[in-house]
Amino acid sequence: MEPEKFPIFPWKILIHWHKKSGRDYLPWRDYSIQENELIYRVWLSEILLQQTQVNRVIEFYNRMIHRFPTIHHLAKASYDEFFPYYDGLGYYSRARNLLKTAWIISQKRNGIFPKDSKELMSLPWIGSYTAEAIRSFWFCIPTLAWDTNLEKVFSRFYHGTKYIRISQSEKEEIQKDLFLYLTNNPHITSRNINSALMDFANEVDLKNTSQIQWDTYLFQDGEFFRTQGKKEVQEEKKKLFFPIPDAEIIIVLHENHKTYYSENKDKYAPFIISPIGHRDIRWAIKKYFQEKYNLTLSIRPPKRQWLKNDEKPTILCFAQIQAGHQNFISYERTQFKKHNFEY
Repeated sequence: MEPEKFPIFPWKILIHWHKKSGRDYLPWRDYSIQENELIYRVWLSEILLQQTQVNRVIEFYNRMIHRFPTIHHLAKASYDEFFPYYDGLGYYSRARNLLKTAWIISQKRNGIFPKDSKELMSLPWIGSYTAEAIRSFWFCIPTLAWDTNLEKVFSRFYHGTKYIRISQSEKEEIQKDLFLYLTNNPHITSRNINSALMDFANEVDLKNTSQIQWDTYLFQDGEFFRTQGKKEVQEEKKKLFFPIPDAEIIIVLHENHKTYYSENKDKYAPFIISPIGHRDIRWAIKKYFQEKYNLTLSIRPPKRQWLKNDEKPTILCFAQIQAGHQNFISYERTQFKKHNFEY
C-alpha cells in the first residue's frame, strides 16, 4: 500500500462517531455480564448473524439465551429440544453445528474457548471471520474480523468502490496501522473498532449509494467521498417475469442428498403441489407438509423454474425434514437419478 496514494484510515473519527451513534442496544453487546458467560454470547451471536439480518437475529438470540443461558445448558440440549428456538432462521446445518460446538467446548474443553485462530477454526461452523470476531470481541486481540461489511468500508475508502477488493498486502498494512493506533490509544480496544466498523457499514455506508448522506459522510479523505460513489454505479439487471403463482411446484425431499423420500412404492417420484396463487413458495411448501404429514421442513430457494413444453410454469425445490417422523419410501441416490421429471 502506497502511503502517498492511500491515506491513513481515520480510526479516531470512526470511534468518535461510534460513541454517539453505535448500536450498543444489541443484546450481545452487554459486556457487563460475567466473563465466562460473555464469550458464549459472543460466539452464539456471531454464528446466528452469519447470512442473517441483525433485526431477525435479536428475537431468536434472546429466546435462546433465556432457555440456554450458558454453553453447558446448550451442550445438554438435543436437536429436538433446540429446534423450536432456532426454527425460522434457515441454514439448519448451522443449528446442528451449534450443538456440536457447544458439546465440544462444554465436555472436552471445560467451557473454555481456544484463543488461537486455527484451534477456533477447527470447531464446527467457525470460519476465519468468526474466529477473528471471537478473538477481537472476547479476547480483545488487536485484529480485524474481515467480512463483507469490513471489505465494503475499506474498499470504498481506498478504491472508491466495493467492487475492487482489498488485497492481502493492503489488509496487512491496515492491520499494522490498527495495531499502532491501539498501542497509542490503550483506552480503545479492537472490540470498539470492529463494532464501530460493522455499525458504520450498516447505518451509514449504505448499499445503495443514492441513499448515502454525503454532506455528513464521515470519511471525507477517502476515495469514495471524493468520487461521491460514482465508481460504484452499475447497470441494473433486467428481471425476467416468471408466473410463480401459477406454477406447479415439484419438491425433492431428501436427507443430505444421500437418501430421497417418496410416496411412490414402484419407483422414485417427487412430491408435487398444485399452483398456490401467490409468490411465497417456501411458506406454501412448509404449510403443506405440516398440515398433511405433521412434518417441519427446511426449504432451499428454488433450484430451477422453467416452462414445460405445454408452456406450463414449473418450479423445483429441494427440502429436508427438521422435525417430525416420516413414513415415506426411501430411495438411494442412484435410484433418485433415474427419475423421469425434468430439472
